[in-house]
Amino acid sequence: FFKIIGDVSYSIYLIHFVAQAAIKLILYNSNMKIDFNSQYIFITYILFIYFLGIMSYTFFEKPLQGYIRKKYL
Repeated sequence: FFKIIGDVSYSIYLIHFVAQAAIKLILYNSNMKIDFNSQYIFITYILFIYFLGIMSYTFFEKPLQGYIRKKYL
């Protein structure tokens, strides 16, 4: 469990701001109001960011690392 969190931490770091901006833009354009002080919204956001981080790591970062290692090592 901790290895997965450690592996995806950089992906999460890179994705979190983009996700926040996209969510804010979608909410602004659709005139939706969400209580960002809600614990449920916070937990949902954290789970969403971890999901995106795991997907990014699995399908982008890890294959790219393998490619670079094969090509240059």
